[in-house]
Amino acid sequence: MKVFLSKIAKLSKRKKTLKKFKRFLINGKYIGDLRAKVFYLKEASSSERFCIDYLKRSFPKGYLKKQFFKCDVRTKDKEFEGSIIVFGNTSMGEKPASVKIFNLESKEVVTIYQDEKKLIQDLSAYDYFVEKLPLVPVLSKDLQKGIIKEKLIFGKTISQLDQEEYYHLFEDIINYYVQYFKSEKKLKKILIVDLINESIEKQIDTSIGKKIFMRLKNIKNKQVILKTLHGDFTYSNLLLDNQGCYFIDFEHFADYSFYYDIFWLMQNEYVYNQNKTLLNLYFKGELDALFRKLFDSVEECFDENMRDVYYYVFLLEMYNKRVYNSSEKNIVFDYIKKIFSELKLEHD
Repeated sequence: MKVFLSKIAKLSKRKKTLKKFKRFLINGKYIGDLRAKVFYLKEASSSERFCIDYLKRSFPKGYLKKQFFKCDVRTKDKEFEGSIIVFGNTSMGEKPASVKIFNLESKEVVTIYQDEKKLIQDLSAYDYFVEKLPLVPVLSKDLQKGIIKEKLIFGKTISQLDQEEYYHLFEDIINYYVQYFKSEKKLKKILIVDLINESIEKQIDTSIGKKIFMRLKNIKNKQVILKTLHGDFTYSNLLLDNQGCYFIDFEHFADYSFYYDIFWLMQNEYVYNQNKTLLNLYFKGELDALFRKLFDSVEECFDENMRDVYYYVFLLEMYNKRVYNSSEKNIVFDYIKKIFSELKLEHD
C-alpha cells in the first residue's frame, strides 16, 4: 500500500511539473508512461511511436489506466511547440534536474534546467567533447533561463541494425576514440594496485575480488593510462541518423582507463540487451585489430594474452566509481559471476 501511495504521489508531482512547462507544449491531453517519466500528446500518433521506438517507453493499457496517467495542458502563450516531455534524473528531492521537450515537426529538442549544477555539468561536458567526439548540434542557448535548444536526431534504432551494420557501428565508435586520443597527448595514469586497494576498502564481493586480484597480482605495479570519457557509454546514449552517430548524456563524464567506455558498452549489451556478440568476439580475439588501434592511439601495446586483465581493470573501476554504493550492488555481482562462468574466466 505504501509503495502504491508513493507512486501516486510521484505521478501527481510529475503532472504539476509538466503543467509548469505548458508554454513549451502543444495544447492537448498528454499520456504518461508507467514510470511517469515521459508524457506524449495523445492526439499525435507520431509522438507515441517516437516514445516507443526511440525512448523505449511502455505506456499503460486499458481505459482506466490511461485516464489515470492523463494530463491536460492548456495555455495561449507559447515559447515552443513540443509534443513530448521527458523528465531527467532527480537531483533536487522530487524535482527533476532538467526536462527535455521534443518537437518532431521542426526536429528540435529543448532542454530546460531546474538545477544549475546540472546545467554547468552538461555545458562542461559539451565544451570538452565538442571537438573530440560527434555531438548533437546546439542551435541556441539562453543560460540565464537555463534553456538549450538542439537539433533532434533520429533515424534507425540500434535494434533495426543488421549484424554487419551493428559491427560497423562498433568499429566507427572505436575510430572516434582513436581520433580523440591521438589529438590529445596529455596523459594521466593510475597504478593497478591503487584500484585494487580502493575496491578492497569499498568491500568488493570476495569471490569476484579473489579472481581479479589473483590475475593482477604480478602486474599490480603497472600503470594504466586514464582519459576523460563519457562514463556511461551505451547504445541508448547514442543517436543515429543518415549522417552518422551522436554521443549524448554525459552526466558521468570523468577520468577512466582509456578503454573503460568500450568495455562498458560491451558489457551493457551482454547483460541488459542480451546481445553477447561484442564481449564474446573480444575474448575470442576477433576484435584484436580494433583494440590494437585503440592502444596504439595512446602509445600502448595491446597484448592478446592480457585480454582478461584489461577487462578486470574495467571491472574494478566500474565497482569503485559506480557500483559500491548502489542499491543494485548484489545484482551487479551476480551478473559479473555469470559472465565469469559463461566466458570461463576462472583463476582458482
